[in-house]
Amino acid sequence: MAAINVAAICYNHPHSHFSHIQVEEPINRFIKKDHDLFAISNVGSLYKMIKKGDAIGWNTEKIFKPNFGIVSDLVSKENNLFIATIPDYVWTKIE
Repeated sequence: MAAINVAAICYNHPHSHFSHIQVEEPINRFIKKDHDLFAISNVGSLYKMIKKGDAIGWNTEKIFKPNFGIVSDLVSKENNLFIATIPDYVWTKIE
């Protein structure tokens, strides 16, 4: 079986169908806030998962790429998205 170069896969239970979701970077985690679903990539970019018009498809929209830090939490309130970031520390061994 050949490797598939996608960052996320979605399984639709009622249709018993897998959908491949194309993004620019591999996805590390998903965060659901209210009725919205977001994905955070391995480099910290934030994507909004957008349902297509059909029953099984999804698109992504990159909405944030941090210049520094890591996205740690999201809050969606009154059509606003609040993004919390924390510093991206590089730990070195103390000799």
